[in-house]
Amino acid sequence: MEGDPSSLQKRKRHDDLIRRSFYILLIIFLLWIVFSGFILRGRDLFTFINSVLSVLITILFIIGFLAFYFYKGYGLIKTKQIFKILIYVSISLTLITFIFGYAVFRPVLLPILRGYMPGMDTIFEPLVIFIIFFISYVFAFIVILIQGFGLVSVVVLFQRKYFSKVLEDIKMINDKLNDNKDFFERMYFLFLRWVFDIPNVLKSSEINIDGSNFKKNFSWEKFKKAFILETLIAFVIAIYISLNPILLQERSLSELFTFASTLSYFIPVMVLPLFIFLKLQVKIPGPANDFDLFDGIKSRLLSLILALGTIIFFIRLAIETVNYEVLFYSFIFYFVGFLINAFFITSFTSTILKIV
Repeated sequence: MEGDPSSLQKRKRHDDLIRRSFYILLIIFLLWIVFSGFILRGRDLFTFINSVLSVLITILFIIGFLAFYFYKGYGLIKTKQIFKILIYVSISLTLITFIFGYAVFRPVLLPILRGYMPGMDTIFEPLVIFIIFFISYVFAFIVILIQGFGLVSVVVLFQRKYFSKVLEDIKMINDKLNDNKDFFERMYFLFLRWVFDIPNVLKSSEINIDGSNFKKNFSWEKFKKAFILETLIAFVIAIYISLNPILLQERSLSELFTFASTLSYFIPVMVLPLFIFLKLQVKIPGPANDFDLFDGIKSRLLSLILALGTIIFFIRLAIETVNYEVLFYSFIFYFVGFLINAFFITSFTSTILKIV
């Protein structure tokens, strides 16, 4: 059983192994940057950041194998069910691609197929191309799934380590701000109250936790909240980066959307850890209604990302310099990739690791 001491000890060993592996890979990466002179090779900051993000995704992919191996038995969704869904989705997308894209991809794939199978009969061409589409989708989804396990497992490890400390610090906000004269410590507790948007009149020391309503099955309500929040952040990132008039002067639209796509992979890191406060119903009693910490930090996050005036300004300037059609299709391709990635991470990996 998952709750018995031996199971908890086993999971702790797995956590420690994954955490150490993550740190080792990060150290190797940092050493590679220093000793290879990566920064000094005439590359600008944009290219450097893009390369760093790509390497981090590779590290998380490696961690994902360990996380999938150790944690696949803990989840609310069985591994077999996940792979069944992967197969069904891949077949559906393969049919759609085959119907609408066969005429487009056939001239590209046919010379390659003729090179490897010169004696192939023309009648088998559609079947072979169909199989290529299907294998490509299955492979892509497995890569996304493994990367998602790496990303979410790292989030979970840090969440387990620091969640209790954050709660204890929240409890001390009022006392520390009233009595503490240390400048940096005072700034830390002011920042903590600001992040969770806690009203000054509430006594944070009376914080309550209620995990009695914890559901042991998949929660579509929580999934919907997480997915909508991730999509909203992805939209804002696309606007800030890809439609930024300053960046558009130096980079092409395709380069900026590629960078935005890479950055959007890390959006679940911002969103999924918040759901521990919703999951445990962490609240501070108020005179009329209890203050929900999840609602507080969510509202703070939304207030930061929804700077509507700046967004409208960027769109207006971008439309003057970017072709409407190119802009539309760039957004479509960006969001299709993001939505697929976010869906797998939010639904499958976070469910197996029990975040939402």
